[in-house]
Formats: sequence, structure tokens, C-alpha cells
Amino acid sequence: MISCTEEDKIQILKNTRLFSEIPIDHLGEICSRLKPVNLVSGETLFEVGDEGSSMYLIYRGRVRVHIGEREFNRLGVGDAFGEMAAIDHQVRSASVTAVEETSLYSLERSDLYQVMDKDSNVVRAIIHVLSENVRTGLRDMTHDFLYIQQVHQITSAARAIEMGEYEADSLKQITQRDDELGQLARVFQDMAREVYAREQRLKQQVQELCIELDESRQQEQVEEITGSEYFQSLRNQAGDLRKIINDLEE
Repeated sequence: MISCTEEDKIQILKNTRLFSEIPIDHLGEICSRLKPVNLVSGETLFEVGDEGSSMYLIYRGRVRVHIGEREFNRLGVGDAFGEMAAIDHQVRSASVTAVEETSLYSLERSDLYQVMDKDSNVVRAIIHVLSENVRTGLRDMTHDFLYIQQVHQITSAARAIEMGEYEADSLKQITQRDDELGQLARVFQDMAREVYAREQRLKQQVQELCIELDESRQQEQVEEITGSEYFQSLRNQAGDLRKIINDLEE
């Protein structure tokens, strides 16, 4: 088993979100309450859904964060996980399993509470970090809500194209994004313009075809009339009439 000095433990604590704002000279009490945990390769530390009462800091080896066979992340030396379980009662949202021989330090919730009772500086620092996490979460929620709304706009634009009601500027705001959604909106808008142009060309071709059909139909009608016996009889009569008129004029 490889042990860490107090300076190493303090550095590991400073690298975690929960303790990043706590002054170094206030971390000694927390270091004294860290307990070593050793895992062999393939050993699971906890399963998704387990009750959580402690956080962990890795000082040797690696673990994977997963649910069943689906892996979400891999953590190594200097990483920490399970911080929120050290603050409040929460079930584990994922399983953690060692991918090699791994050594960690654990900090129980009860130990952290005792330190907080003794040192108000620790309390203030943790509250500050948690407040920042909440603000970040709210910003992320706002971003996600806007993202979902704009995805819906693209879906609505697709329906509008089908109904022939698409407006070219309806996705203008989304096309200004510099992420994948913005790229999708730009590609969609280019395709929509091409669809509109193609429809206009087809309409023009149909209109020209209709004109040609009308002219062809008129020509057929003229040929049908001029080829009838009645028309031939009228033309013969007209010829006879012209001949009589010419004879009278002479």
C-alpha cells in the first residue's frame, strides 16, 4: 500500500470542487479524517442505487464510472467523486469499479459535519462552492431549455416545408449558433432554399407545359373542324360564291 503525506492529501483536497475554496491551513482537520480504501482490479466500490455517505479521492490507480456495461467516465490520480454524498443523503447515480489496482481515501459525511461544526471557514467555503454549482446548474438548464426550443423550431420548419408555408427567416437566430445545432440549421436552411427553388422551377415547367398542351389542344380542335365534311362543304360553297361574285364583277 502506498501512503500519501499530509501535503499530498491537502493537494488532492484542493483539486476537488467541494474543497477548492477552503484555505490550505484549514484543510488539516479534514486530512486527519481521511480513511484509506484499496481495490483490486475489477472490484466494484459501490453500485448504482446504493445509499451514499462518503466521497472518495484517488491517489493511485484508475476507476471507471458506469451503469451496467455502459461507461460514462474514467477517473485517475487526483480525481475525486461522490462529493455530494458527503454533503447530503443521496443514492449513487452510477457504479464505480476499479480498472486496475487502485488506492483511494474516503471521507465520511459524519466526519465532514464534525469539521464543519468546528470551523466556520469550512462551512462558508463549501456554501460558496455549492452556490456556484447551483448557479452553473441554472445556466445549464436555461441553455438546455433554449436548445430544446430551437430544436423544436427546426422540426416545425420541416413541417412548414411540407405544407408550403416555410418562411426563409424563421431559423435566422439558430443559424448564428457556432455549435452542431447551428450547423444543422444552416444546412437545413440551404436545403429549404434549394427545395423552394426546385418547386418554383417545377411550377414554371408545369405552367409552360399547360400552355403547350392548350396550344396543342387548340391545334387539334382546328384540324378536327377543318377536316370535317361540314367544313369542307362550307369551303366549297364559299369557293362557288366567290366565283359567282367574280363573274358578276366582270
